[in-house]
Amino acid sequence: MEIRDLGEFINYFNKVHQRTMKVVRCIPPGKVDWRFCDGKFTLGGPVRDIAAANRYIFMETVQGRPSAYSGGKEFSAGA
Repeated sequence: MEIRDLGEFINYFNKVHQRTMKVVRCIPPGKVDWRFCDGKFTLGGPVRDIAAANRYIFMETVQGRPSAYSGGKEFSAGA
């Protein structure tokens, strides 16, 4: 999928964000670092990745700077 129109992208991004936040709100506060077995992601790991990507990719780009997001587990403590 390639979106070339800024308004269309913002609409798409907002819809994805809303769906993601519905899932995030379902995670019980005491279970953010829970994982169903060793070696698997915690419930909060992907949420932290999304938050880091929003900050270090989108916000840097909007400000005219190169993305500062390097990925990796440093953004997903306990992942």
